[in-house]
Amino acid sequence: HYGELLIKGEVEEEIFFSSYVCHPQMVNNELSGPSVLTGIAKHYNSIENYYSKRFVLVPETIGSLVYLNSNLSMMKDRIIAGFNISCVGDERMWGYLPSRNGGTLTDKLVKFVFKDLGIDYKRFCWYEDRGSDERQYCMPGIDLPVVNVTRSKWDEYEEYHTSLDNFDLVTKKGLDESLDFYLKCLNVLENNRKYTLKVLGEPQLGKRGLYPTVSDKNTWIKVKNLCNVISMLDGKNDLIDICEFLNISFKECHEIIDNLKEGGLI
Repeated sequence: HYGELLIKGEVEEEIFFSSYVCHPQMVNNELSGPSVLTGIAKHYNSIENYYSKRFVLVPETIGSLVYLNSNLSMMKDRIIAGFNISCVGDERMWGYLPSRNGGTLTDKLVKFVFKDLGIDYKRFCWYEDRGSDERQYCMPGIDLPVVNVTRSKWDEYEEYHTSLDNFDLVTKKGLDESLDFYLKCLNVLENNRKYTLKVLGEPQLGKRGLYPTVSDKNTWIKVKNLCNVISMLDGKNDLIDICEFLNISFKECHEIIDNLKEGGLI
């Protein structure tokens, strides 16, 4: 038996979330994952979605195997990014366990958001540190783009699998921070596109209201970033690629894109 929720978006492509319900009376290693997953689902169930969102709650290992057995073809066709949510309730070090592939869109997204938010984290190794349902979602022949973002990861904290995994360890602040991180990842993903410039040559920005009419000490860098973003809009680079290459924040890049849309240039 498992729980499942599908929130339909504008497109059939999906972002996948999984957590487990099989460790009685443990908080970080059990309750934190479903709690954060539920918070994400509540948020996106109340707003418009570009990508569809699929949420599942399963008993660890056998549950994910049962779910894959019934849904693998659909999952491989639709899922563009995915998260196995576990051990996300305390306020200790952030951790990132990559997919087996290590180069999926989800891997790129998570590393970018850590950098964009200025968060230090420990990168774990698939071959040394896997232990939750990413083992099933990323195995050969399945190879879904599923990663883990954790706080005190399973097997890495002294309270693990003991009665001390309780609300002295897990806090509201820790849960809120984890929820905020996942929502930030999804905000980036929802707005991450590849755009193509509609004109040949550098566009005339003044007549479209895109060039500053008053100068201050920040004008040049703003214009430089605007023109550099425009120069990368060849239909091959998504916004994460552009931010990484130009070393600008996603917020600034997204604002530039919105202005270019309004100006009819992309």
